[in-house]
Amino acid sequence: MRYATIAIIAILLVTALHEPAAAGITKAAIVGAPLTYTGTCPVTLRFTGTVTGSAGTSFTWSFNRSINGVTNQNTIGSFTLTKSNSLAEKDSILISSSTKGYSFDQLWIHGISGQSDVYSNKATFTVTCATPEKPVAAPTHFKATTDPAQCGNHVAPLFGAPICGAALQAGDLVFIWDYKNPNAVDGFRIYEITGGKHKKVATQSGMTAKALNIKAADAKNRCFAVAAYKGDDESLDSNHYCTGKSGVADLGHADLPITDIRTTWQESNITPGAFYCLDTIGQISNYAPPGQQMTVGFQYIYMPGSGPFPCTQKADVALRGAIQWDLSKIAGKTLISATLSFTNDSSFGNGPTPITCASQILYGVGNWSNAQSLIPGN
Repeated sequence: MRYATIAIIAILLVTALHEPAAAGITKAAIVGAPLTYTGTCPVTLRFTGTVTGSAGTSFTWSFNRSINGVTNQNTIGSFTLTKSNSLAEKDSILISSSTKGYSFDQLWIHGISGQSDVYSNKATFTVTCATPEKPVAAPTHFKATTDPAQCGNHVAPLFGAPICGAALQAGDLVFIWDYKNPNAVDGFRIYEITGGKHKKVATQSGMTAKALNIKAADAKNRCFAVAAYKGDDESLDSNHYCTGKSGVADLGHADLPITDIRTTWQESNITPGAFYCLDTIGQISNYAPPGQQMTVGFQYIYMPGSGPFPCTQKADVALRGAIQWDLSKIAGKTLISATLSFTNDSSFGNGPTPITCASQILYGVGNWSNAQSLIPGN
């Protein structure tokens, strides 16, 4: 009887040792990247959840997403572990605006037979959406110029041309370019790019023209470009401009011969001595003085007349002039500057001698001169 009891106990022990262990989930975890983000939006945050359990365990898993305190679930599905191992699944969240509350992603394992739900750690995250700065635009239409008026338009509307004219007359290499709003950037950098180099040769701000410390005649077979910059950001280079084998311009001067010259007078405040007197001075007349002379200024004329019935006349006379030059020496060339040289000579008739006040040389406007034939197109 004792032996039979021992045998039964032994059979029960062997049976217990060979019974499968209870199925279950032992661990759930989640990792993500990036968890702290600052930059342009929208941005996608990516997470990986891992579940570990024994073979034969069936379960359903979901991701609990909480964005600014609002939670929603992303259910992946139901699975059964075929062997004791770990199983991974990915989740991604698209964030379009900055997070302002508690935000995280978490793996939730539920529907486990004979076991309560299992939760992973919370992968908390923050997103700060920054407005992207627009890239600095590149300048356009970069080129050299020898035209002071064209250059002046890129410097200042009223006094740019004289400034450019002085630089061009000195023989400097002058560049101009276009930019929608020069004051929207900190400035411009001009680079020499000859032979693959990229060497800064000048900077400029507030305007779109620059006279380099390089003579135009010496800038032979050299290439340049300009870029805009703002803070640490710099635009791409503009179009490239390369000079020729003779440089940008052959600057020189020419003395232009005079082909015609006129002096014109115009009367005003004519006062005849009597009603029967005729005007013998004339309202407008012109003549060509000898030796390339031109008379300018102001005269007060008095004519006493003669005979038994004298016709005295008084009049104010303004004298002006017009000159025509032969321009054939500069035909096809760009005029940078012009200088009129003259000698202030002696008096004319009973006029002042010599003219020392600019107010005595009246403005040449209107059709006063009777010398319109000197002006091309008239």
